[in-house]
Amino acid sequence: MRRMDFRKRSLNFLRGRAAERACARWLKQQGYRILARNFRIGRDEIDIVARLASELVLVEVRFRSAGLGYAADSLSPKKLKSLRRAHRSFLHKFHLPFAHARLDFVAVSREGRRWQFEHRIGLGD
Repeated sequence: MRRMDFRKRSLNFLRGRAAERACARWLKQQGYRILARNFRIGRDEIDIVARLASELVLVEVRFRSAGLGYAADSLSPKKLKSLRRAHRSFLHKFHLPFAHARLDFVAVSREGRRWQFEHRIGLGD
């Protein structure tokens, strides 16, 4: 039983990383410049750090095979708190102004070989 749990977690991890790569490519197509991926700050992680014009954008990516709505619903209050903490810590660490940074969420799903994206801009504080 434990071996299956490990395999399932490994598969989910790989699917999540593939979704992050697909999201980074999609964001580039939307005009974003990708600065970093999987940036760890303390115990938190920022999936994608990007720039759009003069605005810094920190992106949380969520993949779900059940469709975009389900991926968006997976963002719990606890995870939101963690994301906001990572957002503040990142800006503080690099001495960046809060006025020119935002926290976004991208829900990713896949139908066959086609990726789908739902981008929620500015999760706010």
